[in-house]
Amino acid sequence: MGIAAGLLIGLAPSVGSRLFDRGSGEHISIDDLPPGGQVDVAALTVSHATDAPASPQATVEAFLDALLADDGDRSFELLSQADRDRFRSAGAWNTARIQMFGSVEAAELHGPALERAGESIESTLTLEPELSDVAGLVPGTLDVVWRTVEESGWRIQLTDSTAVPVFPDESAAADAAAVWLSSNDACTRSGGPAVGRREADVLRSFGGAHDELCANAAEVTVAGAAMHPDPLTIAALSSRFGPDAESWARTVPVSGPFTGRLLLAPIGDEWVVIDVLPPPAS
Repeated sequence: MGIAAGLLIGLAPSVGSRLFDRGSGEHISIDDLPPGGQVDVAALTVSHATDAPASPQATVEAFLDALLADDGDRSFELLSQADRDRFRSAGAWNTARIQMFGSVEAAELHGPALERAGESIESTLTLEPELSDVAGLVPGTLDVVWRTVEESGWRIQLTDSTAVPVFPDESAAADAAAVWLSSNDACTRSGGPAVGRREADVLRSFGGAHDELCANAAEVTVAGAAMHPDPLTIAALSSRFGPDAESWARTVPVSGPFTGRLLLAPIGDEWVVIDVLPPPAS
């Protein structure tokens, strides 16, 4: 479970995780009121289009089925009144849903959560892992506790639901770095290191460190265990991939004719080298 233990995150928009920080709906302020201060209350009321299932577990099952089917309209119907008001429309929810979860490949239901038996349901989602400028880091596995609320049946209350991304054990990062150094992946791309199974050029070197490493690749070795990157590296990653970069990024020191660090990300169940960095500034 690695570093996932410290990442309990609300599914409502927050600064906690890239997966859940988008999609906030608008609100009506006093400046929106027409002259005279009267407003048509009926026009501001969003009502549920359909009845929801009769139990929390049935609602979560239906919601997960909708996520698996990529059915944004159906999953929107199963949201609580507060969430529907927040997203305002099925179209806005659909955009937020994709940003939250990416592509859901499988879902496993575990039953009621102990702390809120009968109203909260635990599940594990298998996602298509990704690291990109648009999505940030999408984990391969997400443990979710879905909170439900009774409103014309039972509905999903995203604002009270929680999710924990599951990453590979941090102790495997140094071994992954060593394998990368000894493989052909280390110096096969002029624009930056290869990105494991992704074979993408989305991630590029921060500077000339990659070229310097490749000029001495045969003599460079791993020189320590994984650690958190320095603040400047975290700032650069956060600017590009979202504010949760500090929770997942790790560096592994290397030594030899080139002394620096390899930057790794947990993509799915693997640690993948995504950049080569010089030593941190003193």
